[in-house]
Amino acid sequence: MDPLAAKTAVVLVGLPELGRFLGIGFPLLLAVAGAFFAARRTRALRFVGARLDALLGGLLAAELLAMVFLSSLQILLRNVFDSGLLWIDPVLRHLVLLLAFTGAVVATGIKRHVQINALGRLLRGKAQRVGGTVIAASAAAISLALAHASLVLLKDEIEFSEILFLNVPSWVVVAVFPVAFLVLAFRFGWLVFSEIAGEAPQSPESEIIRPAEESS
Repeated sequence: MDPLAAKTAVVLVGLPELGRFLGIGFPLLLAVAGAFFAARRTRALRFVGARLDALLGGLLAAELLAMVFLSSLQILLRNVFDSGLLWIDPVLRHLVLLLAFTGAVVATGIKRHVQINALGRLLRGKAQRVGGTVIAASAAAISLALAHASLVLLKDEIEFSEILFLNVPSWVVVAVFPVAFLVLAFRFGWLVFSEIAGEAPQSPESEIIRPAEESS
């Protein structure tokens, strides 16, 4: 076991059960998200936020370009040279996973994530903000629960790790899961305070329904 995996395993040994994890993690998440939201208009936080948004956009583009390039290369090697690189197929599978998580983080930040917005169609004004707050808080809690499950999976994967491709151990790929779900939980926590403050982005359904109502 490499040193990084050993250190990660030591940290995960003390992972609490789900109930305690949520009991500690959810208030802490809201406290951290609330502190960052309160400082949202400071120059430092706006600078960091702009750089993180640019980084996520660049990461999305890089992942997509890498998938297109590797797919094209594999097709060329197989159809023209009757050969191929064995590591390309597993890399592509994991790039799809990474692209999905990165896209989810970006979409959640601008409230363009997949959602069944039944309340958004029925509620208006303050009631809509209350409903949006409850939904965002529930999504944050669910994301934390999924992060906990991912940490349990990561713990098992470190114990029984295998090499996937290019000497990359499987636990490194699995580590994407808890990181992504924790970031999603923070994004939803931020959205809680955005809803309370009335600064949350409008959902696509609301943007479509409102012009239709105004025209009628």
